Amino acid sequence: MRRHAAGRSDLLVTSLALACLLAWDASGWDLALTHWYGTAAGFGWRDAWLTRSLLHDGGRLFAWGALGLLGR
Repeated sequence: MRRHAAGRSDLLVTSLALACLLAWDASGWDLALTHWYGTAAGFGWRDAWLTRSLLHDGGRLFAWGALGLLGR
């Protein structure tokens, strides 16, 4: 009985998160927010070491490492 209730609450939380994500996408606020950080020419820090090497490349390597550990 407890397992069924936990599954239902997980489904509710997931459904609410999906509804929020779809509402965010439909509202157009995501585009308004991106105009604070970038223009039609691109993102100002695109080639900066922090954003390119550490956050993008480092994040990708971390994700592959985590996937490898989960697959063990």
